[in-house]
Amino acid sequence: MSRGDETVVNDHDRQLSSRGLKAAQNLAQHLRKTQFHSTLVLCSTANRARQTLDLIEPAITYKDLFIEKELYLCSTEQLMSRLRMLDHDIGSALVIAHNPTLEYAAHYLIDPEKTQDKRALRELNARYPTGALAEIQLRVHGWKELSACCGELISFVLPRDLPLE
Repeated sequence: MSRGDETVVNDHDRQLSSRGLKAAQNLAQHLRKTQFHSTLVLCSTANRARQTLDLIEPAITYKDLFIEKELYLCSTEQLMSRLRMLDHDIGSALVIAHNPTLEYAAHYLIDPEKTQDKRALRELNARYPTGALAEIQLRVHGWKELSACCGELISFVLPRDLPLE
């Protein structure tokens, strides 16, 4: 599509901005340093989510990967429903999707009283920018039990806090 000499790209096909590319590259370095492992990766089909995955994939280990159109612009409840469908033996999941859904999901899952890292909690409450990573330890016996305040915020990594390289 084009408007005059301007090309209009639909949101699903939009690429990461230069800031988003840098944030994903720095996040990949962080994940490599922390030897990040997830049993499962769920990723939206949106181009920028896929670009993020492509940039961080060499830095992480995982068992299974699902790229799902339903994660594109899903609601928080839709995301929670998808997570509740995970098999009981899935120990951890990395979700690469979109805001405001990820931000709302983090607020839904995190119990502020159980979160030890109050700085991370303050940062998450202030804003959840593109390229941020919230690590949440769930206090449930299976994904079907996901509910409000069932987790503790372990860390909240902001792109601005990662070393620029």
